[in-house]
Amino acid sequence: MKVLFKLFILFVVFLGIFGCSTVSTKKEVQEHNWKYYYKLGLSYISSGENSKAITYLHKAYEKNPTNPDILNALGIVYSSVGDFEKAERFFLKAIKINPELAETYTNLGALYAQKGKYNKAIEYLKKAISKVEYYDKEKAYYNLALVYKRLGDYENYEYYMTKALSYKVTFLPAYISLSNYYISKGKIDKAKTVLLKAKHYGLDHPYIYLNLGKVYYAYGDTDLAKEYLKKAYKNAINNQFIREEAKKLLGYIALGKEYPSAKTKVKEKFVKSKESSSQNIKKYKEKAEKNQIEEVINKKHKEKKKNFKFYIQVGVFSSNMKAAEFVNQLMAQGLKPEISRKTIADKVYYYVIIGYFDNYLQAYEYLNEKLKKKGINGIIKFERL
Repeated sequence: MKVLFKLFILFVVFLGIFGCSTVSTKKEVQEHNWKYYYKLGLSYISSGENSKAITYLHKAYEKNPTNPDILNALGIVYSSVGDFEKAERFFLKAIKINPELAETYTNLGALYAQKGKYNKAIEYLKKAISKVEYYDKEKAYYNLALVYKRLGDYENYEYYMTKALSYKVTFLPAYISLSNYYISKGKIDKAKTVLLKAKHYGLDHPYIYLNLGKVYYAYGDTDLAKEYLKKAYKNAINNQFIREEAKKLLGYIALGKEYPSAKTKVKEKFVKSKESSSQNIKKYKEKAEKNQIEEVINKKHKEKKKNFKFYIQVGVFSSNMKAAEFVNQLMAQGLKPEISRKTIADKVYYYVIIGYFDNYLQAYEYLNEKLKKKGINGIIKFERL
């Protein structure tokens, strides 16, 4: 789970201020207007083409070297490519020209945090907060909280992260960071409160579902845990980290295991210069935790293969003929079903099943990725060998 001093914060601050303006259609005027190059530079930042962004922002800078918006934009794009010295120079120049440009204080504070200059980071982030007309204060509070967390001052971390949420109740990064922190400290009740608040404000995000799954798993409510973990897995189409986490925990639940007792600390890291990007949130996880969980998972997979076999039950019939008809329909769709005969209370039932699978996760993926797309519902079950 991860969110820290991210250049995406810088980028959001920036775009939140400048927006997407319409460029004049008269090319001959545009090419001699700094606004044209400036807006073109913004568009390339948005698309992640930082080299082109630098080129056009410098053209704007040549035509208007004292415009703080251009200087702020150059600071952002140089931060994105890891050239912190140039970024710092442009941010400082922007502040010198316009000392009331609060977003630039936030950007510079986040930059100093990335460089490990925490005292300076705190100084500039607090200056941003002090600006009365700054309407993106949640970002300054968020970054300030993360500085204190990095310094080991968890009391101030909680205080400022909570302040970030008080200024913007739908600020997703703060919900993720704070719930991660509470889960890692075993403060499950507090994590639940934070996550349900996020859900109340309509933050339909796979990370919120993942953490709710962890919370209810820790409570022992495996039904709710599975519900949220499956939502996290389904909705995190482009986030492999969340999908893998959800799959691992679903695997634990399938085996009837208790919530892992080992502390699952989450260490939020500063973005490394070579990995900096204005539009991506860097996936993170503490190395020790990852190794520990993978070790446990490998062990559990071995246990599963020894003691269980998983299958998907797609139908139950009281007549062998009806079961056989259903099997033929499934076979016509390229599937390989079987009939399992069971006697319950002196009555014979015919179960149509598909399997077997090495583990729960294989069965879950097969059900969701193949069967449900064909309009076939089923229940994942397992038998002891």
